[in-house]
Amino acid sequence: MSPWILPVGFLGILTAQEPSTFRVNTRLVEVDVVVRSKDRAVTGLAQNDFRILDNGKPQNIATFSVKSSESKVTANPAPLPSGVISNRVSPRGEEPVAATVILLDRLNTAVKDQSYFGKELLKYLKTLQPGEHVAIYSLLKSLRIVQDFTDDPRRLLEAASHSGAQQSVSLAASDESALKAEEDSIRFAVDPNDTNSAAAAAFSAELAMNAVTEMEDAEKKNRALLTSVALEDVARHLRGLPGRKKLVWVSGGFPIGALEVNSRHDDEFGTETAHAVRALNNANVAVYAIDPRGVVASGTNPAILTPNAVTGQSMFSQIQRPDPVGLNAPNIAAMNLFASGTGGRAIYVTNDLVGALKTVMEDDEVVYTLGFYPSEQKLDGSYHSLSVKVARKGVEVHHRQGYLASDTKVYTPRQRREAMTDAVQNPLDSTELGLRASIAAVSGQPGAYQLAVTLNVNELHLEHQKNRWVGNIDFGTHFSLALDFKGTYETIRISLTEDRLRETLNKGFILRRKIDSGGANGVLRVVVQDRATGSIGSMRIPIGTE
Repeated sequence: MSPWILPVGFLGILTAQEPSTFRVNTRLVEVDVVVRSKDRAVTGLAQNDFRILDNGKPQNIATFSVKSSESKVTANPAPLPSGVISNRVSPRGEEPVAATVILLDRLNTAVKDQSYFGKELLKYLKTLQPGEHVAIYSLLKSLRIVQDFTDDPRRLLEAASHSGAQQSVSLAASDESALKAEEDSIRFAVDPNDTNSAAAAAFSAELAMNAVTEMEDAEKKNRALLTSVALEDVARHLRGLPGRKKLVWVSGGFPIGALEVNSRHDDEFGTETAHAVRALNNANVAVYAIDPRGVVASGTNPAILTPNAVTGQSMFSQIQRPDPVGLNAPNIAAMNLFASGTGGRAIYVTNDLVGALKTVMEDDEVVYTLGFYPSEQKLDGSYHSLSVKVARKGVEVHHRQGYLASDTKVYTPRQRREAMTDAVQNPLDSTELGLRASIAAVSGQPGAYQLAVTLNVNELHLEHQKNRWVGNIDFGTHFSLALDFKGTYETIRISLTEDRLRETLNKGFILRRKIDSGGANGVLRVVVQDRATGSIGSMRIPIGTE
């Protein structure tokens, strides 16, 4: 087998160069950087003002560009053909640039705080100008789409006005004030003058309090895990979109063990939260955590945490403990972890939530994009820390804190099937692989449809073997409402000649399949997975509805 591999993102190179001239296992790593001074964007920086370090080693900056707020809107995009939908591009042909997701975290936020932020969000949306691609999602037991990406503030306002607060049963079960009340009720139930039963009552009280404590801790861990998984899902949803994306996580947060003040947890939930941070980094998503609980201690100005310098230590060791005097609100450490770990910011101890939203939306007014080819060519699947230095004094520098140096990975059949199943069940489309699809009724065959799915072949991992470019994908479908159609799953081997590869780079690789809905209306889920890299593209296609 020849070692030549078609690198991801090299669209068009094949038409200009022979395969033997490709750089093997070379991947351009791009880092979007926001530089601010006195709460204003720093403009006018040049390439030689920046230094970038990969695992502490200086790298040569190969590409450099500057994006401003004026460049967010694409000029005259070509609309998709009639009947064609995409998991990345809107029907008008727009691919969201500088996209922002507002995640209403109802799982970890008290109802009164949800209601307060909801009112402030409506105030802010009334001031939002057209052109910003914004989506609103909510999290309770699972993720839910309140309004998917749109640049129309009226649609966002309408959707947000119908998305009310919801009680989190898990949050109520892990409420420390409720726990203390339960402990007090048990303690006061013991009569200290009754010497015959005092010891037995004390023992029973201790058992009861331990049970309540264990239940509370289990619910806290459950919330932490559910939230981490949800943030990973958002990362997968946004990964295929270009540029720096923002996730506005509106949350009361969750405890992350020893990092929390006065915490009794030994478990830091490290594996799950670290996976979520790394997934967000790989997707180039910066988390902006906003605490809707308002001022809980002295001080009226918003507290904004900036990222700490990467030290090469554990991700958790980079997060400083909150100041117990000025930051009395619990769970701040979790917000700081996700914000600093992804190049975003955490905003809390403020009642000006409209101002907080404006601060977040204006934070990428100017974005500097640095690109480098890692000096270490081995893509071994390890996580690399990133650090960016700017030759200016008194500035804040925000950027993602690392990337996964991975090209291929060996997945077991079970892992691949589980990933496909997760993609089918997830309400958010995965954009790691770009897909376009159309579906048409088959004449004379009620309930039968012809499905055509087009893949961006330049995003697949293809290897050069005996004068052909080959790769393997998993292809699955699932129709939600047809009881007699449980879905399909198949592995497809792609084998392209040089001429055929050139053609598919321009037109895409098209899969055609016949779908039988059993005469029912519903939503067809389509999932494609690159078996070599694990990258997934998924989309939802309405069937039998206008």
